[in-house]
Amino acid sequence: MATVWVVEQGEYSDYRVVGVFTTEARAKAVADMVNGPERAYDASVSEWPLDPGSEDLEMGRSMYLVRMLRDGTIDCCVSRRRHRPSVLKTISGSGG
Repeated sequence: MATVWVVEQGEYSDYRVVGVFTTEARAKAVADMVNGPERAYDASVSEWPLDPGSEDLEMGRSMYLVRMLRDGTIDCCVSRRRHRPSVLKTISGSGG
């Protein structure tokens, strides 16, 4: 599976994605530029999968939304109907 490199900064409500890059070197260069003494949170680099879940949908699997309460009780479980294969191929196969 292809991946992208994401520069992230902050925590909780102050969290943000600074940028998404095709190489780890580019992401690290931007993170180094963003990091400085005036920043409360240093920027970090993470590897994220590109198009997560698309292979599962193309294989006919469904997605589910599950909402869990703090005590671990399941509050809601809803099946998300999978996309039509032709639509998925158009979306995942687009060149730009």
